[in-house]
Formats: sequence, C-alpha cells, structure tokens
Amino acid sequence: MDREWDAGRCIPLPTCGKEEASVKRASSRAGKEARFTGHLRVRQARGTDFENLRRWAGEDTGPSRRMTGELFGPDSHREDFDKSLNKNVFHLLVLEKYESGKWVALGMVNSSKNGEIHLVLDPSFRGRGLSVPAVRAAIGYLYEYPLFELTACIGWGDEVSRKVFEEAGFICRGQKSVEGMTCLEYVRQLKAQCPIYNVFI
Repeated sequence: MDREWDAGRCIPLPTCGKEEASVKRASSRAGKEARFTGHLRVRQARGTDFENLRRWAGEDTGPSRRMTGELFGPDSHREDFDKSLNKNVFHLLVLEKYESGKWVALGMVNSSKNGEIHLVLDPSFRGRGLSVPAVRAAIGYLYEYPLFELTACIGWGDEVSRKVFEEAGFICRGQKSVEGMTCLEYVRQLKAQCPIYNVFI
C-alpha cells in the first residue's frame, strides 16, 4: 500500500486521503505536453527554454549547479543542452503559471534519477506563495516515474526552504554530507517498496 509521512509526528499513514486523490486527479488530467495541478502546469524542458534555465541556474547557489554540472555554465551552448535533454540524465522540469491569458514560465525543478529534487523560482515570482504549490506540482508529475521517494538537501539555517518542503509533505531524515558540505536531507515517499518474491517455474 502506498504510504505518506506525517511531518509532525513522523509516523507512516495510509495515502487514502486528499493527497492521493489530488495526485490521481492530476495524473488523470495529464496530457502529452504537460501535467496540470491547480493553476500551475509542469512539463519537460525543451531547447527553447535554454536561456531561461541558464539564467535561473546562474542566480541559484544551491544544488541546481551540482545537479546540472556545466550544462548552464558560462561557456554552455544550446546545442549541448539539446544533447543532454536527449540523454535523459535527469528530469529537468519547467513550471508555468497561467497569467493574463497565457502560460508564463515561473521556474524549474531539477530531479536526478535517484529522486533528489531542487526548486528554483524566477525572482519575479518569489514571495508570492508559489513555492509549495510548485513542489506539489512536481510531485504529481514525478509520481508516474519509477521513484520510491523524493529527497531534497536543505542547508543549515535555510528555514524558508525547510518550511516549504515540510508543507509539501517532506520530513527530515537527518544529516547528509554532499561534496564536503553537511545539509539536512528531507524525504517524501511516493510508493511503498514491494517485497521481492522468488518465483519457481
């Protein structure tokens, strides 16, 4: 049975409530181009997103640089970006918000193949209460992939990010060392790990 974690009491709870229902509704409305969660839309990055993504990655000093490497470095090019997208090394998602009759890009979510995610919002959309809906939208999108859990590494003293991920259903698993730096690892379980059975024919 799928389970989620109660951030307050740190006990496993069955996902038979609103969270599972909202995820299923988001999945049922999923189209080929994007997934919808409320007023936000999530889609895979395209070559035309390169300049926005490079700007957002350049403004961020967190895990996005570590996760994307030199993909958005000073000497990066659109052609290299297109090749990286085709390799599917990680999930690079673009978040969009419907404003003034059109979809506007508001940020990105990086997700490694092992489920580590990181959110970067455009400066013009920060402070507008969009971080938690953005993380939840990314969860709904990534729920369809073979990931048992999502994790986020949050720096010591980063209370804003900590509260965002806790409100989105993550709990703190403890300390983790990443490239010589200690951070707090937050985790949100997506699917229960099924036991492996030996089958004899």
